[in-house]
Amino acid sequence: MTELLNWSEQAARAQATNKPIPPLPGDEYAVHFLNALAPSAGTAGIARMLQAGASPNACLIDMSWLGYATVISTPAQVRYLLDRGARPDEPRDSDGGTPLMSAIAASRWDNAHVLLDLGASAVAMTDGGMTALHLLAMASCPDGTTCPAKQSLAKRLLAMKTPVNARVRRQGTTALMLAALRGDVALIELLLADGADPSLKNQRGKTALMLAEQADRREAAALLRQHGKAPKH
Repeated sequence: MTELLNWSEQAARAQATNKPIPPLPGDEYAVHFLNALAPSAGTAGIARMLQAGASPNACLIDMSWLGYATVISTPAQVRYLLDRGARPDEPRDSDGGTPLMSAIAASRWDNAHVLLDLGASAVAMTDGGMTALHLLAMASCPDGTTCPAKQSLAKRLLAMKTPVNARVRRQGTTALMLAALRGDVALIELLLADGADPSLKNQRGKTALMLAEQADRREAAALLRQHGKAPKH
């Protein structure tokens, strides 16, 4: 996932300066697929690749063609690939993540909604137990930690039953803990309202409140402290 995020930043800079999208290291074969996903190519670039025999479910290095599309392409391009046979959840990336997770990690809320509209699973987990909510908690907005678009996606994932108390296997981290570390008060409120358990501890024995205090996220810590005092029904 780190490799994807580093590459997505380079791709974004390339797009901003009208330069070719850089391929991931070590695979020249991927260049044609990635260039077809450039927003400036529209759906025509994808259409040409498909007409030449490319599979809509092609794998490029460590992720599917659709996975890369969710990071760099427009919603229309993502929808075009899905409408022409790309599977919304398979093949997965090298960490077991889905295209939905790739979109969320890259803060592409628009493409995440397209995937959900066309059947992507909201309950899938990576090989390490990470969910879409974990990735959402770590994702950023253009102007900071949170934004209405991020909150809207969180509400949709929760409504679609993304496991709210799922833990990353090695660290025991929940989405609430990650939101607390980031100081994302809006997301914390949504998670708590949906049943997130603030008493859960990670492998180091830290609760979400402890992590918020450790990171000096005062507003988040105050919210979690107040929630702990509220009467339970």
